[in-house]
Amino acid sequence: MKTILRKQRVRILATGELGTVAEKVFIKRQGGKRPELYCRVWLDKKPKEDRWYWGSELDGTKETAHATITCGTQEVYVQITRDHENGKYSVDMTGTPKNLKEHRGLHMMLAVAMFIGLGAKPGDLEAME
Repeated sequence: MKTILRKQRVRILATGELGTVAEKVFIKRQGGKRPELYCRVWLDKKPKEDRWYWGSELDGTKETAHATITCGTQEVYVQITRDHENGKYSVDMTGTPKNLKEHRGLHMMLAVAMFIGLGAKPGDLEAME
C-alpha cells in the first residue's frame, strides 16, 4: 500500500484531476475484512468542492512508464515520466550498444514514433539514417 499524507498533491485515477489531500481516515468497506484508507481531497478545478476517495483511487502527480524495444542484438530502453502538475514529459533513453547513434532499424523507428505521439516535433528529434 502506498503512503498518502495530509496536504499531499494527488491525482484521481478515474478522471485525471489534481487535488490536495485534506483529511484521511481508515474505514472498513462493506464486506471487507480490514479498514482501508479513505481520503477527503480538495480538487484544484473545483475549489469549493471536496470529495472522498479510497486510497486505491489516488496516485501521485508523476507517473512513469518503461519500455524495452528489441531488434536483433540491439535494444533500446526508454523511461518516460509525465508530470501532471506542469504537463511536461521527461525522457531517459539508453541502449545496448551504449552509443545510440550506432542503432539502426525498426526499434529506433518505433522509439521515434513514440516520442512524436507524445507531442515531440520532428525537428526535436535527431534523424536516424
